[in-house]
Amino acid sequence: MAVLAGMMQSPHAAAMLAERLDESDFFLERHQLLFRAFARMMERDASGAIDLTTIPAQLEALGLDDKVGGVAYVAGLDLHLPDMGKMETYADIVMDRAVRRRLLATMERATAWCYGSGPDERIDGETRRPETAEEIVHLVEGAAGTLAGQAARGEPKSLAEVYASTETKLESGECQGLPTGFPELDRLTSGMGPGQLWVVGGRPGMGKTSFGLGVACHVGIDRGEPVLFYSAEMVESELGEKIWSAGTGVPLANIRSNRMSTRQMEAVVAFASATHDRPLMIDDQPALTVAEISHRARRLRAKVGLSLVIVDYLQKLKPSTTNRQKSRTDEVSQIAQDLKDLAKDLRVPVMVMAQLNRESEHRADGRPRPADMKSSGDIEQEADFILFPFREKDAPRQRRGALEVEQAELIIGKARHSEQRTIEIQWHGPTTRYLPAPVAGGPF
Repeated sequence: MAVLAGMMQSPHAAAMLAERLDESDFFLERHQLLFRAFARMMERDASGAIDLTTIPAQLEALGLDDKVGGVAYVAGLDLHLPDMGKMETYADIVMDRAVRRRLLATMERATAWCYGSGPDERIDGETRRPETAEEIVHLVEGAAGTLAGQAARGEPKSLAEVYASTETKLESGECQGLPTGFPELDRLTSGMGPGQLWVVGGRPGMGKTSFGLGVACHVGIDRGEPVLFYSAEMVESELGEKIWSAGTGVPLANIRSNRMSTRQMEAVVAFASATHDRPLMIDDQPALTVAEISHRARRLRAKVGLSLVIVDYLQKLKPSTTNRQKSRTDEVSQIAQDLKDLAKDLRVPVMVMAQLNRESEHRADGRPRPADMKSSGDIEQEADFILFPFREKDAPRQRRGALEVEQAELIIGKARHSEQRTIEIQWHGPTTRYLPAPVAGGPF
């Protein structure tokens, strides 16, 4: 009642409450209907009064007069005069109780499903009751994620708050987001920021997975920050072999064939022993949806935290809902939107690999562009950054210490907050890894 009474006392409070709450957040039906009427009045005239003079006409227009108990009930709200300085607190209480009720309803549905009854839900494009424990868990986790977002519903920030946050960010004097392991890229982009979607595109064999896995290893192994690496293409043992090879310098072919010298074997064993407890989590379950990846990411965040999600690769993901009338381009567009929403919801950067079509092969220089992404849809629109690791077929080779590397490029095809340009990098074929270009005056 305090919320409704407050809306009648102050147009400013009414506007704030109409923005923060929804009629379904109220428990009693008459309070839901009154809030609907008050919100409609605010839509029509944000500075208008909500009082015993204007309310009856609105209730009559909406046909709600009898359902709310008439003017007599509305007049009784004045007997519950609230502390106008605590309206935000009152709104928080209403929202908290609403989330609790929805959580109880979710638990009741889950209990019924476990006993073989309960309502139907939309599952893999069909409307039916969940049949397996996994399906029930996914539905409950999805509902819980939605409720978590409602419970943490944010408010617009004043300029003073925005400035304070910006000053703190700038005063750090370091890369403002997660570093990728490529200093020049981090300098140009300020690193991978929370809520950002990074797309890494390339033709088969160009090293998309190697690039993404290199970033994952830099963040998860070198920096010790939790990373979820989801692979729809490689199994965990293949990824483990690539990590060992990149981390030790032992050629990948030697590791995969188990034809290593004693020194190479010792290097692999030492690296595995030193890094086995680093927070880089590998998930190789096939054909997941973004919703399922989100469930896994939330579980990981609850256990050890989460700094970065990497997905390999976009076109291998399944749409969260199946619609036979949608083209594959439409499905990929929805997946890209879901990945961007995932980044914003979890407040971590999300990096996704993407397959390119053959258009770049028909160009004289062979260099890719954002429009080359296969079934691209809205990938370019949703992405904050689009990167293309690129190597020419007969790229020049050079020595880098004990390594023989090829010249390569990292093309920034889109940068929402920085310039588009090409960065010099290097490729080491035997360990299938990209390396940053040597720093002038450095050891190599």
